[in-house]
Amino acid sequence: MKPSSGPTTPFSTSSRKWRKYSTTPWRRLPAADNVNLPYLHADYHAIASSIATGKVVFYFGTDGGLFSSGDIATVDPSTSTLPTVNDALNKGVVSHLVYSVACAKDSWPAQLQGFTIGGMQDNGTRERALPAIFTGSSGTDAFDMVNGGDGIGVAVSTQVNAANVPAAILVSTPGGSSGTSPIALSTNGGQNFVQFNGGIDPTNQPFLIRFASDDADLSARAGDTFLTYSVPSSATATDAHVYRISGVSSGTTTWSNISGTVHTVHAGAPPGFTSYTGAGVTPHNLATNPKQANVFLLSGDTGSTFVTTDGGANWKGGNPLGSNPTTGQTHFIKGTSGLAFDWSASGNQTDKVFQEVQIRLRHNMRANFCTGYEVFFRVLDTEAGYAEIVRWNGAIGGWTSLIKLVGKKYGVKDGDLIEASDSIDPH
Repeated sequence: MKPSSGPTTPFSTSSRKWRKYSTTPWRRLPAADNVNLPYLHADYHAIASSIATGKVVFYFGTDGGLFSSGDIATVDPSTSTLPTVNDALNKGVVSHLVYSVACAKDSWPAQLQGFTIGGMQDNGTRERALPAIFTGSSGTDAFDMVNGGDGIGVAVSTQVNAANVPAAILVSTPGGSSGTSPIALSTNGGQNFVQFNGGIDPTNQPFLIRFASDDADLSARAGDTFLTYSVPSSATATDAHVYRISGVSSGTTTWSNISGTVHTVHAGAPPGFTSYTGAGVTPHNLATNPKQANVFLLSGDTGSTFVTTDGGANWKGGNPLGSNPTTGQTHFIKGTSGLAFDWSASGNQTDKVFQEVQIRLRHNMRANFCTGYEVFFRVLDTEAGYAEIVRWNGAIGGWTSLIKLVGKKYGVKDGDLIEASDSIDPH
Protein backbone atom coordinates (compact mmCIF):
# COMPACT_ATOMS: atom_id res chain seq x y z
CA MET A 1 0.00 0.00 0.00
CA LYS A 2 1.17 3.52 -0.68
CA PRO A 3 2.59 4.86 2.64
CA SER A 4 1.06 8.34 2.58
CA SER A 5 -2.20 10.08 3.37
CA GLY A 6 -5.06 10.07 0.95
CA PRO A 7 -6.37 7.26 -1.23
CA THR A 8 -4.29 4.09 -1.11
CA THR A 9 -2.37 2.89 -4.15
CA PRO A 10 -2.01 -0.90 -4.12
CA PHE A 11 0.54 -2.71 -6.31
CA SER A 12 0.70 -6.33 -7.35
CA THR A 13 3.83 -8.27 -8.19
CA SER A 14 4.04 -11.00 -10.79
CA SER A 15 5.77 -11.42 -14.12
CA ARG A 16 4.47 -7.93 -14.86
CA LYS A 17 3.89 -4.96 -12.57
CA TRP A 18 0.50 -3.28 -12.19
CA ARG A 19 -0.88 -0.34 -10.24
CA LYS A 20 -4.43 0.46 -9.20
CA TYR A 21 -5.73 3.98 -8.77
CA SER A 22 -8.34 4.32 -6.04
CA THR A 23 -11.25 4.82 -8.43
CA THR A 24 -10.01 3.23 -11.67
CA PRO A 25 -9.33 -0.31 -12.90
CA TRP A 26 -5.91 -1.92 -12.62
CA ARG A 27 -3.41 -0.63 -15.18
CA ARG A 28 -0.16 -2.12 -16.26
CA LEU A 29 2.87 0.05 -15.60
CA PRO A 30 5.56 0.39 -18.25
CA ALA A 31 7.81 -2.69 -18.36
CA ALA A 32 11.22 -3.41 -19.77
CA ASP A 33 10.29 -2.71 -23.36
CA ASN A 34 9.18 0.88 -22.87
CA VAL A 35 10.91 2.46 -19.87
CA ASN A 36 13.96 4.58 -20.26
CA LEU A 37 17.35 3.17 -19.38
CA PRO A 38 18.75 2.03 -16.97
CA TYR A 39 17.20 -1.30 -17.85
CA LEU A 40 14.25 -2.47 -15.74
CA HIS A 41 13.52 -6.15 -16.22
CA ALA A 42 9.93 -7.29 -16.59
CA ASP A 43 9.90 -10.26 -14.16
CA TYR A 44 9.02 -8.76 -10.76
CA HIS A 45 9.15 -10.74 -7.54
CA ALA A 46 9.14 -8.24 -4.66
CA ILE A 47 8.04 -4.66 -4.02
CA ALA A 48 8.72 -2.41 -1.03
CA SER A 49 8.22 1.29 -0.36
CA SER A 50 9.70 3.98 1.87
CA ILE A 51 9.07 7.63 2.84
CA ALA A 52 12.41 8.03 4.64
CA THR A 53 13.54 10.64 2.11
CA GLY A 54 10.38 12.69 2.50
CA LYS A 55 8.74 11.29 -0.60
CA VAL A 56 7.45 7.90 -1.64
CA VAL A 57 10.16 5.68 -3.16
CA PHE A 58 9.34 2.23 -4.46
CA TYR A 59 11.89 -0.58 -4.59
CA PHE A 60 11.61 -3.54 -6.94
CA GLY A 61 13.31 -6.91 -6.87
CA THR A 62 13.35 -8.46 -10.36
CA ASP A 63 15.14 -11.12 -12.34
CA GLY A 64 17.39 -8.31 -13.48
CA GLY A 65 18.39 -7.10 -10.02
CA LEU A 66 17.36 -4.25 -7.72
CA PHE A 67 15.71 -1.00 -8.86
CA SER A 68 14.12 2.07 -7.30
CA SER A 69 11.81 4.83 -8.51
CA GLY A 70 10.60 8.01 -6.84
CA ASP A 71 7.91 8.87 -9.37
CA ILE A 72 6.57 5.54 -10.61
CA ALA A 73 3.49 5.94 -8.37
CA THR A 74 2.60 9.36 -9.77
CA VAL A 75 3.26 9.04 -13.50
CA ASP A 76 0.06 8.21 -15.33
CA PRO A 77 0.76 5.06 -17.41
CA SER A 78 -1.90 6.13 -19.93
CA THR A 79 0.30 9.04 -21.01
CA SER A 80 3.61 9.11 -22.84
CA THR A 81 5.45 10.32 -19.73
CA LEU A 82 7.95 7.72 -18.54
CA PRO A 83 8.87 7.05 -14.92
CA THR A 84 12.44 7.41 -13.73
CA VAL A 85 14.22 4.19 -12.76
CA ASN A 86 17.54 3.86 -10.92
CA ASP A 87 19.70 0.72 -10.78
CA ALA A 88 22.40 2.06 -8.41
CA LEU A 89 21.28 -0.43 -5.75
CA ASN A 90 23.08 -3.17 -7.67
CA LYS A 91 26.51 -1.74 -6.88
CA GLY A 92 28.29 -4.22 -4.68
CA VAL A 93 25.54 -6.82 -5.14
CA VAL A 94 26.02 -9.89 -7.34
CA SER A 95 22.71 -9.55 -9.18
CA HIS A 96 23.82 -10.12 -12.79
CA LEU A 97 24.23 -13.50 -14.48
CA VAL A 98 27.03 -13.19 -17.05
CA TYR A 99 27.00 -15.79 -19.82
CA SER A 100 29.97 -14.65 -21.89
CA VAL A 101 32.56 -11.88 -22.08
CA ALA A 102 34.72 -10.51 -24.90
CA CYS A 103 37.62 -8.10 -24.41
CA ALA A 104 39.98 -5.99 -26.49
CA LYS A 105 42.42 -7.80 -28.77
CA ASP A 106 46.13 -7.22 -28.36
CA SER A 107 46.28 -5.75 -31.87
CA TRP A 108 43.79 -2.98 -31.06
CA PRO A 109 45.01 0.60 -30.43
CA ALA A 110 45.71 1.81 -26.89
CA GLN A 111 42.47 3.81 -26.58
CA LEU A 112 40.44 0.60 -27.06
CA GLN A 113 42.38 -1.62 -24.65
CA GLY A 114 39.75 -1.19 -21.93
CA PHE A 115 37.02 -2.55 -24.20
CA THR A 116 34.77 -5.14 -22.52
CA ILE A 117 31.36 -6.47 -23.52
CA GLY A 118 29.26 -9.13 -21.81
CA GLY A 119 26.02 -11.00 -22.40
CA MET A 120 23.84 -11.12 -19.28
CA GLN A 121 20.58 -12.93 -18.80
CA ASP A 122 17.81 -10.49 -17.81
CA ASN A 123 20.12 -7.48 -18.19
CA GLY A 124 20.82 -7.41 -21.91
CA THR A 125 24.27 -7.05 -23.45
CA ARG A 126 26.39 -4.41 -21.73
CA GLU A 127 29.50 -2.69 -23.06
CA ARG A 128 32.02 -0.51 -21.25
CA ALA A 129 31.32 3.08 -22.30
CA LEU A 130 34.76 3.97 -23.67
CA PRO A 131 35.15 7.63 -24.72
CA ALA A 132 36.90 6.36 -27.87
CA ILE A 133 33.59 4.77 -28.96
CA PHE A 134 30.81 6.67 -27.21
CA THR A 135 31.15 10.43 -27.62
CA GLY A 136 30.62 12.28 -24.38
CA SER A 137 31.24 9.28 -22.14
CA SER A 138 32.49 10.45 -18.76
CA GLY A 139 34.69 7.47 -17.99
CA THR A 140 35.23 3.73 -18.12
CA ASP A 141 33.35 2.69 -14.99
CA ALA A 142 29.97 2.58 -16.78
CA PHE A 143 28.68 -0.44 -18.69
CA ASP A 144 25.79 0.59 -20.91
CA MET A 145 23.19 -1.75 -22.31
CA VAL A 146 23.74 -1.85 -26.07
CA ASN A 147 21.29 -4.67 -26.86
CA GLY A 148 18.15 -5.58 -24.93
CA GLY A 149 16.56 -8.84 -23.86
CA ASP A 150 18.53 -11.73 -22.43
CA GLY A 151 22.17 -11.24 -23.38
CA ILE A 152 23.93 -14.52 -24.20
CA GLY A 153 26.89 -14.77 -26.59
CA VAL A 154 29.37 -12.05 -27.53
CA ALA A 155 32.38 -11.97 -29.85
CA VAL A 156 34.62 -9.32 -31.41
CA SER A 157 36.85 -9.21 -34.47
CA THR A 158 40.62 -9.00 -34.32
CA GLN A 159 40.62 -5.86 -36.46
CA VAL A 160 39.39 -2.29 -36.10
CA ASN A 161 37.85 -0.38 -38.98
CA ALA A 162 38.53 3.05 -40.47
CA ALA A 163 36.60 4.70 -37.64
CA ASN A 164 39.03 3.09 -35.17
CA VAL A 165 36.33 0.96 -33.51
CA PRO A 166 35.97 -2.85 -33.55
CA ALA A 167 35.28 -3.95 -37.12
CA ALA A 168 32.63 -6.41 -35.94
CA ILE A 169 30.81 -7.11 -32.68
CA LEU A 170 28.43 -10.07 -32.52
CA VAL A 171 25.81 -10.48 -29.79
CA SER A 172 23.01 -12.98 -29.29
CA THR A 173 19.71 -13.32 -27.51
CA PRO A 174 17.89 -16.67 -27.01
CA GLY A 175 16.99 -18.58 -30.16
CA GLY A 176 14.10 -20.90 -30.88
CA SER A 177 11.50 -18.49 -32.28
CA SER A 178 10.51 -18.22 -35.91
CA GLY A 179 10.71 -14.89 -37.67
CA THR A 180 13.23 -13.36 -35.27
CA SER A 181 17.00 -12.99 -35.53
CA PRO A 182 18.72 -13.90 -32.26
CA ILE A 183 22.12 -12.84 -33.67
CA ALA A 184 22.93 -9.16 -34.18
CA LEU A 185 25.96 -7.35 -35.63
CA SER A 186 27.47 -3.95 -34.95
CA THR A 187 30.16 -2.38 -37.13
CA ASN A 188 30.31 0.93 -35.25
CA GLY A 189 31.54 -0.23 -31.86
CA GLY A 190 28.17 -1.24 -30.41
CA GLN A 191 26.28 2.00 -31.04
CA ASN A 192 23.83 0.26 -33.38
CA PHE A 193 23.04 -3.37 -34.25
CA VAL A 194 21.41 -5.07 -37.24
CA GLN A 195 19.94 -8.56 -37.58
CA PHE A 196 22.58 -11.06 -38.61
CA ASN A 197 21.07 -14.53 -38.89
CA GLY A 198 21.42 -15.14 -42.63
CA GLY A 199 21.72 -18.85 -43.47
CA ILE A 200 20.60 -20.15 -40.05
CA ASP A 201 17.05 -21.17 -39.16
CA PRO A 202 16.37 -19.37 -35.85
CA THR A 203 13.89 -22.06 -34.76
CA ASN A 204 16.83 -24.51 -34.51
CA GLN A 205 19.01 -22.20 -32.45
CA PRO A 206 19.30 -22.83 -28.71
CA PHE A 207 18.56 -20.55 -25.80
CA LEU A 208 22.30 -20.27 -25.13
CA ILE A 209 23.75 -19.14 -28.46
CA ARG A 210 27.52 -18.93 -28.16
CA PHE A 211 30.24 -17.77 -30.53
CA ALA A 212 33.88 -18.54 -31.17
CA SER A 213 36.26 -16.39 -33.22
CA ASP A 214 39.00 -17.90 -35.36
CA ASP A 215 41.64 -15.29 -34.49
CA ALA A 216 44.36 -17.39 -36.13
CA ASP A 217 42.70 -16.91 -39.52
CA LEU A 218 44.91 -14.16 -40.95
CA SER A 219 43.77 -14.58 -44.54
CA ALA A 220 42.11 -11.89 -46.63
CA ARG A 221 39.05 -12.27 -44.42
CA ALA A 222 40.53 -9.53 -42.21
CA GLY A 223 40.47 -11.43 -38.95
CA ASP A 224 36.72 -11.48 -38.51
CA THR A 225 35.86 -15.16 -38.82
CA PHE A 226 33.21 -16.37 -36.37
CA LEU A 227 31.53 -19.68 -35.56
CA THR A 228 28.24 -20.65 -33.95
CA TYR A 229 25.96 -23.70 -33.91
CA SER A 230 22.39 -24.92 -34.04
CA VAL A 231 20.73 -27.75 -32.11
CA PRO A 232 18.78 -30.81 -33.38
CA SER A 233 15.40 -29.96 -34.86
CA SER A 234 13.68 -32.61 -32.71
CA ALA A 235 14.39 -35.00 -29.85
CA THR A 236 15.22 -37.80 -32.29
CA ALA A 237 17.05 -35.80 -34.97
CA THR A 238 20.83 -35.74 -35.53
CA ASP A 239 20.89 -32.51 -37.52
CA ALA A 240 22.77 -30.12 -35.24
CA HIS A 241 25.14 -27.96 -37.31
CA VAL A 242 28.19 -25.77 -36.98
CA TYR A 243 28.22 -22.50 -38.94
CA ARG A 244 31.03 -20.15 -39.92
CA ILE A 245 31.03 -16.66 -41.37
CA SER A 246 34.10 -14.86 -42.70
CA GLY A 247 34.66 -11.38 -44.03
CA VAL A 248 32.01 -9.73 -41.88
CA SER A 249 33.67 -6.32 -42.08
CA SER A 250 33.78 -6.73 -45.87
CA GLY A 251 30.03 -7.16 -46.14
CA THR A 252 29.46 -10.92 -45.80
CA THR A 253 26.00 -11.52 -44.33
CA THR A 254 25.36 -15.26 -44.72
CA TRP A 255 26.61 -18.04 -42.43
CA SER A 256 27.93 -21.24 -44.05
CA ASN A 257 27.22 -24.73 -42.77
CA ILE A 258 30.59 -26.41 -42.03
CA SER A 259 29.29 -29.59 -40.43
CA GLY A 260 31.04 -31.65 -43.11
CA THR A 261 31.48 -35.38 -42.50
CA VAL A 262 31.38 -36.54 -38.89
CA HIS A 263 33.54 -39.57 -38.06
CA THR A 264 32.59 -41.15 -34.71
CA VAL A 265 34.16 -44.00 -32.76
CA HIS A 266 30.78 -45.70 -32.40
CA ALA A 267 30.01 -48.43 -34.91
CA GLY A 268 26.75 -47.99 -36.78
CA ALA A 269 26.23 -44.41 -35.65
CA PRO A 270 23.91 -42.41 -37.94
CA PRO A 271 25.30 -39.42 -39.85
CA GLY A 272 25.81 -36.19 -37.97
CA PHE A 273 26.92 -35.21 -34.50
CA THR A 274 25.83 -38.24 -32.46
CA SER A 275 26.62 -39.68 -29.03
CA TYR A 276 27.47 -43.26 -28.10
CA THR A 277 23.72 -44.03 -27.99
CA GLY A 278 23.24 -42.90 -31.59
CA ALA A 279 21.16 -39.95 -30.44
CA GLY A 280 21.75 -36.48 -31.77
CA VAL A 281 24.14 -34.38 -29.70
CA THR A 282 22.98 -31.00 -28.41
CA PRO A 283 25.99 -28.64 -28.73
CA HIS A 284 27.01 -26.65 -25.66
CA ASN A 285 30.05 -24.68 -26.76
CA LEU A 286 32.71 -24.06 -29.40
CA ALA A 287 36.44 -23.39 -29.18
CA THR A 288 39.17 -22.54 -31.68
CA ASN A 289 42.95 -22.95 -31.73
CA PRO A 290 44.50 -19.49 -31.17
CA LYS A 291 47.66 -20.47 -33.08
CA GLN A 292 46.29 -22.52 -35.97
CA ALA A 293 43.45 -21.53 -38.28
CA ASN A 294 40.64 -23.96 -39.12
CA VAL A 295 41.09 -26.05 -35.95
CA PHE A 296 37.81 -26.12 -34.03
CA LEU A 297 36.30 -28.13 -31.17
CA LEU A 298 32.60 -28.62 -30.53
CA SER A 299 31.37 -29.92 -27.17
CA GLY A 300 27.93 -31.26 -26.38
CA ASP A 301 25.83 -33.30 -24.01
CA THR A 302 26.72 -36.86 -22.90
CA GLY A 303 30.37 -35.78 -22.73
CA SER A 304 30.68 -35.65 -26.51
CA THR A 305 33.42 -33.69 -28.27
CA PHE A 306 34.19 -33.27 -31.95
CA VAL A 307 37.39 -31.88 -33.46
CA THR A 308 38.11 -30.63 -36.96
CA THR A 309 41.53 -29.68 -38.30
CA ASP A 310 40.40 -28.79 -41.82
CA GLY A 311 37.88 -26.04 -41.19
CA GLY A 312 34.88 -28.33 -40.81
CA ALA A 313 35.24 -30.65 -43.79
CA ASN A 314 35.82 -33.55 -41.39
CA TRP A 315 35.03 -33.88 -37.69
CA LYS A 316 36.41 -36.60 -35.42
CA GLY A 317 34.11 -37.48 -32.54
CA GLY A 318 34.33 -39.47 -29.36
CA ASN A 319 33.51 -39.45 -25.69
CA PRO A 320 36.77 -38.40 -24.06
CA LEU A 321 34.97 -36.73 -21.16
CA GLY A 322 33.27 -39.86 -19.87
CA SER A 323 32.95 -43.60 -20.29
CA ASN A 324 30.63 -45.23 -22.76
CA PRO A 325 28.23 -47.22 -20.57
CA THR A 326 27.27 -49.37 -23.56
CA THR A 327 30.73 -50.85 -24.16
CA GLY A 328 32.64 -49.88 -21.03
CA GLN A 329 35.23 -48.07 -23.13
CA THR A 330 36.68 -44.62 -22.69
CA HIS A 331 38.46 -42.80 -25.49
CA PHE A 332 41.25 -40.26 -25.11
CA ILE A 333 42.56 -37.44 -27.24
CA LYS A 334 46.17 -37.20 -28.28
CA GLY A 335 48.02 -35.07 -30.77
CA THR A 336 51.79 -35.23 -31.09
CA SER A 337 51.83 -32.05 -33.15
CA GLY A 338 48.99 -30.44 -31.26
CA LEU A 339 46.75 -30.84 -34.30
CA ALA A 340 46.69 -34.54 -35.28
CA PHE A 341 43.81 -35.46 -33.02
CA ASP A 342 42.69 -39.05 -32.58
CA TRP A 343 41.41 -41.12 -29.71
CA SER A 344 44.75 -42.50 -28.53
CA ALA A 345 47.43 -41.74 -25.98
CA SER A 346 50.81 -40.47 -27.08
CA GLY A 347 54.26 -41.47 -25.89
CA ASN A 348 57.74 -41.14 -27.38
CA GLN A 349 59.12 -44.59 -26.59
CA THR A 350 62.84 -44.72 -25.85
CA ASP A 351 65.34 -46.60 -23.67
CA LYS A 352 67.34 -43.42 -23.02
CA VAL A 353 64.87 -41.20 -21.23
CA PHE A 354 62.25 -42.10 -18.63
CA GLN A 355 58.87 -40.94 -19.87
CA GLU A 356 55.37 -41.65 -18.67
CA VAL A 357 51.85 -41.34 -20.05
CA GLN A 358 49.24 -40.66 -17.37
CA ILE A 359 45.49 -40.92 -17.75
CA ARG A 360 43.37 -39.69 -14.85
CA LEU A 361 39.83 -40.93 -14.26
CA ARG A 362 37.29 -39.40 -11.85
CA HIS A 363 40.20 -37.43 -10.51
CA ASN A 364 39.98 -34.90 -7.67
CA MET A 365 43.20 -33.20 -6.59
CA ARG A 366 43.83 -30.34 -4.23
CA ALA A 367 46.50 -29.41 -1.69
CA ASN A 368 47.80 -32.60 0.01
CA PHE A 369 44.78 -34.58 -1.17
CA CYS A 370 43.99 -36.77 -4.16
CA THR A 371 41.26 -39.28 -4.99
CA GLY A 372 40.33 -41.14 -8.15
CA TYR A 373 42.18 -43.46 -10.49
CA GLU A 374 45.29 -43.06 -12.61
CA VAL A 375 46.67 -45.20 -15.41
CA PHE A 376 50.47 -45.07 -15.76
CA PHE A 377 52.41 -46.20 -18.79
CA ARG A 378 56.21 -46.21 -18.47
CA VAL A 379 57.36 -45.44 -22.00
CA LEU A 380 60.50 -47.57 -22.40
CA ASP A 381 61.61 -49.67 -25.34
CA THR A 382 62.86 -52.33 -22.91
CA GLU A 383 61.40 -55.02 -20.68
CA ALA A 384 61.27 -52.40 -17.91
CA GLY A 385 58.23 -50.82 -19.56
CA TYR A 386 54.95 -51.27 -17.73
CA ALA A 387 51.29 -50.36 -17.47
CA GLU A 388 49.76 -49.86 -14.03
CA ILE A 389 46.41 -48.77 -12.67
CA VAL A 390 46.35 -47.22 -9.21
CA ARG A 391 43.69 -45.80 -6.94
CA TRP A 392 44.44 -42.63 -4.98
CA ASN A 393 43.03 -42.96 -1.47
CA GLY A 394 43.01 -39.37 -0.18
CA ALA A 395 46.13 -38.11 1.55
CA ILE A 396 49.00 -37.46 -0.87
CA GLY A 397 51.20 -40.56 -1.00
CA GLY A 398 48.35 -42.89 -0.15
CA TRP A 399 47.57 -45.09 -3.13
CA THR A 400 46.78 -48.70 -4.00
CA SER A 401 48.06 -50.58 -7.06
CA LEU A 402 45.15 -52.40 -8.69
CA ILE A 403 47.11 -54.08 -11.48
CA LYS A 404 50.57 -53.78 -12.98
CA LEU A 405 51.64 -55.35 -16.26
CA VAL A 406 55.40 -55.34 -16.90
CA GLY A 407 57.16 -55.76 -20.24
CA LYS A 408 58.24 -54.00 -23.40
CA LYS A 409 54.83 -54.43 -25.03
CA TYR A 410 53.19 -52.43 -22.27
CA GLY A 411 55.33 -49.34 -22.81
CA VAL A 412 53.02 -47.48 -25.14
CA LYS A 413 54.31 -45.70 -28.21
CA ASP A 414 52.93 -43.14 -30.63
CA GLY A 415 49.69 -44.24 -32.24
CA ASP A 416 48.79 -46.94 -29.69
CA LEU A 417 45.12 -47.13 -28.84
CA ILE A 418 44.26 -47.31 -25.15
CA GLU A 419 40.91 -48.71 -24.13
CA ALA A 420 39.46 -49.06 -20.66
CA SER A 421 36.99 -51.93 -20.27
CA ASP A 422 35.23 -53.80 -17.50
CA SER A 423 37.50 -56.84 -17.88
CA ILE A 424 41.28 -57.22 -17.94
CA ASP A 425 43.05 -59.06 -20.73
CA PRO A 426 46.76 -59.37 -19.82
CA HIS A 427 47.52 -60.46 -23.38
